[in-house]
Amino acid sequence: MANRTDRRAKRIANTSSSKKGGRNVPVLGIVFGAIAILLVLAVVLSSGDSTTASDALADVAGTPVITGDTLPPFEAGATAVADDPAVGLPIPDVAGQDYSGDNVSITNDGVPKMIVFLAHWCPHCQAEVPRIQSWLNSTGGVDGVDLYSVTTSYDPGRGNWPPSAWLSREGWTVPVIRDDADSTLLTAFGGSSFPYFVFVNSAGDVVLRVSGEVDIDILQSMIQGLPNL
Repeated sequence: MANRTDRRAKRIANTSSSKKGGRNVPVLGIVFGAIAILLVLAVVLSSGDSTTASDALADVAGTPVITGDTLPPFEAGATAVADDPAVGLPIPDVAGQDYSGDNVSITNDGVPKMIVFLAHWCPHCQAEVPRIQSWLNSTGGVDGVDLYSVTTSYDPGRGNWPPSAWLSREGWTVPVIRDDADSTLLTAFGGSSFPYFVFVNSAGDVVLRVSGEVDIDILQSMIQGLPNL
């Protein structure tokens, strides 16, 4: 009797163990399946974000054409004109478009110029743009000197995107040229930080380059001096 009871207990135990093992297989399958789905979703969502950013950049970036020699890189630490190797060199000619699709060109046309390079995400640019625009609104600028601006170094993931909306909010009236997605125009003028100013005389040569915020009174003096250089 005892033996039959033991054998019966073993059969019950084996059956119970078999059933438990049978239930483990589908549970593990569900877990691994869920993980696989999450991984696929992560890849798809990541791909979608990348595509969206790429499309946004393509809508903003321009296709400027640059003719002539590029300027050497500007060293932000340079404190004197004599320290800048670009001084006395001609700027390259540029043909590009603004945010309305209209053509804008910077050429050696015998007119002194100030060119400012702006990055939409740069807090110093965000501070400088309204100051310059306020000065233009109150004075009309300087007769005989043309002003140009270049939007560059785009990043759809950072502030004031798109840059066209930012400049529109500021009432920006300075002609704009859109740099390309690789910041080729910024590189051609030797820039790397913002805002970045290039002052050009009537001969088309660089007389001064400056990076960072500039007090509006000093900026005005720089622009007013260009016709005499």
